[in-house]
Amino acid sequence: MSIALIESALMIAGLLATAALLWRMFHEKLRGYNSLELYLIWNFAGAIPLFFINRLTRLYTYVYVALTAVQWVINVLVTLELVSLITARYPGIRSATRIAVNVALVAAGVIALLSAMIDFGPNASTADKLTTFLLVDRTVQVSNLGFLCVVLAFLFWFPIRLSRNVLYYAIGFVLFFATRISALVLGNMFGPSTYQRLSVIDNSVFLAVVCYWAMRMTASNEVSQTVVGHAWNLREENRLIGQLDSINATLVRGSTKRQPR
Repeated sequence: MSIALIESALMIAGLLATAALLWRMFHEKLRGYNSLELYLIWNFAGAIPLFFINRLTRLYTYVYVALTAVQWVINVLVTLELVSLITARYPGIRSATRIAVNVALVAAGVIALLSAMIDFGPNASTADKLTTFLLVDRTVQVSNLGFLCVVLAFLFWFPIRLSRNVLYYAIGFVLFFATRISALVLGNMFGPSTYQRLSVIDNSVFLAVVCYWAMRMTASNEVSQTVVGHAWNLREENRLIGQLDSINATLVRGSTKRQPR
């Protein structure tokens, strides 16, 4: 079986699994995962035109650039949604983290664009424009991945109580997103000859994560609570909870003082 056929089969399987997951979330009446649903719908809708366009054409490049630009926004929305879900009990930490994510990602995009435009003349070719776009894309996506890893580290260090669905959501998305960004970086490093092989790995992980969500994200797991970080050490757990409460209270007080009277 050729690698192109395997890639196509995985893409079709991913589309079918995505549709099944969206139906499952609707059937289970899961609420509070709007950005995840938007991400899945966009991946489903965006993959269809690319599936029918020849990769070697200019049209494919234009469509890819447009879809990826929208994907940046959706990725940020998913990151902010995960932050909100994980820190729901700590409004001060949640607000501060959301601001930090927005500022850092906007700054990363602007810096990458400015650095890429230094040698970017008015007569640049389509290939030069695509190279510039891929540089910006790589910088923004890697920055977003960095924040997702920080969120996951936060989740596994501090004993935060949250639903099992949120835990499955966080682990699955970070795993998939890390694989996708690794494929992007490696593809840029080793050239077009590796794209299909990396795409097979990317689509395989995506299919596995979507199937994992479809099996694990249920209505019963929405009400089932769990603690990950330091759940094995009650004394350390209590100390870290105290730290979180203190940090949250400080941030809430700071936010209240900044509000106009």
